[in-house]
Amino acid sequence: CNLVQKIPEQGRSSAVLALAPEVAALAGQQRSQLTSIARYLCTNSEGPQLQRYAVQYLLRQGITPPESGAGDVALKLTDCTAEIGVLFQVLTVAGQRDATQARRAFDAGLQSLIPPTLRPKFAVPGADWDQALDAALLRLRGLHPVARKSLGLALARAISHDGKLSVAEAD
Repeated sequence: CNLVQKIPEQGRSSAVLALAPEVAALAGQQRSQLTSIARYLCTNSEGPQLQRYAVQYLLRQGITPPESGAGDVALKLTDCTAEIGVLFQVLTVAGQRDATQARRAFDAGLQSLIPPTLRPKFAVPGADWDQALDAALLRLRGLHPVARKSLGLALARAISHDGKLSVAEAD
């Protein structure tokens, strides 16, 4: 990975995303080697964990077509409250300096999205947050298009509740 060391930290995310179509077009050992280089770039770059996760996620989407959301194609928001909770927990904790601010952002985003009796509880994500987020995003792919739009607007409310946009929130 001597070549990788020559890529400046600021350009590593872009380099990984640029590799995705090339990796997808390869087969066998070449694909494996290029995938390894791309993963190395992600894991050995600085920046917020959520930013590195986003780059790795986009890389995986470029290399292998996404699986369906468990066969569901028109889920309602109320069918995915746990998954929505995971998404909002990861996003709000990454975008805020402390748990109190993260909880406020979480509540602001979910306020008009899910009825109070079905709303997930706020919790700081555990060490396996990336695996939980992978599973949540897979399920959320099955949301009805109108529900996806509502989810996007709610995410925007959570991000903008304090009038600031952090790098992690933007990613």
